[in-house]
Amino acid sequence: MDWFNSEKYKLSNCSRRYFDFENAELRLSKNSFDKYEEINKKLIGLVGDIDVRKINDETIIHLKKRLNEPTIISGEKRARSPARRNHFLVVLKNVLNFLKEVEGMQNIHSLSKIKKFKEEKKPVEVLTDEEIKVLLNSIGENCITKLRLKTLIICLLSTASRITAMLSLNKEDIDWEGGIVSVRGKGGKINQLIFDELSREYLKKYLAMRKDNCPALFATTNGTRLQVNCAERAIRNQGKRAGIKNRVYCHIFRKTSSSKMFFSGVPLPVISRYLSHSDLATTQRYYLRGANFEEVKQYHRTLDYSSLVNRK
Repeated sequence: MDWFNSEKYKLSNCSRRYFDFENAELRLSKNSFDKYEEINKKLIGLVGDIDVRKINDETIIHLKKRLNEPTIISGEKRARSPARRNHFLVVLKNVLNFLKEVEGMQNIHSLSKIKKFKEEKKPVEVLTDEEIKVLLNSIGENCITKLRLKTLIICLLSTASRITAMLSLNKEDIDWEGGIVSVRGKGGKINQLIFDELSREYLKKYLAMRKDNCPALFATTNGTRLQVNCAERAIRNQGKRAGIKNRVYCHIFRKTSSSKMFFSGVPLPVISRYLSHSDLATTQRYYLRGANFEEVKQYHRTLDYSSLVNRK
């Protein structure tokens, strides 16, 4: 076999071409891109830098067995979650699909045979109005880092935005009159965010306190763009300081706002459009909390058949 041809078909080189393609097409956010690249390195560590034309049912079975083995996570030896294991299968499937559909490579393993691990459906985590009140009121406004954190949380609640999209914005992107901002989101799609009056009020207050020349909407005290990991850490720590029982993280504000809209009577298609989902099922499964019994009792009143009965 020609050496150059054999190198071309190695999983490492095929995946590199796939990631270059995704990067050029802007179909992945930077956060997703970095995560997929990290998983791909571990994937090659599990199955080896094999010739992609030799991937078959046995390869997939071997990979799944390796994924089921305990691994070191945050310094502890434990099993990967089904969702984490599925990330490996998704990356492999995406690479093979790229080779088949974009490069026209023949003899690629059937994608339909790469079955995901079954994931247990978890209840959607949201914050109550009282928890949001406690969280926001636990943050002072007397220094730039505290005001930045409070403003960021208010903006995430108002826009139901992903943290990556929010931190990609620049100051000049904000429409101070209408509050509508276009941003490139997950999958390279252009999404519209709506900043309400409260979020614009706090943005003005936060920007007025800043002394740097950084164009980013949210910046560090060193004048550089605020990064996702820093924002996540600050929000997580503030949740603990505020004594919030539920885990507080960036994405919970997106889930909280979508559930609040739904239980306020906003139709599901409207919420799905606001979240920039292409599938209503995604909105319903991952972003809407279940109803509690008090709400069931409240809406049970709509089942009134008394007017249909001729009492005798």
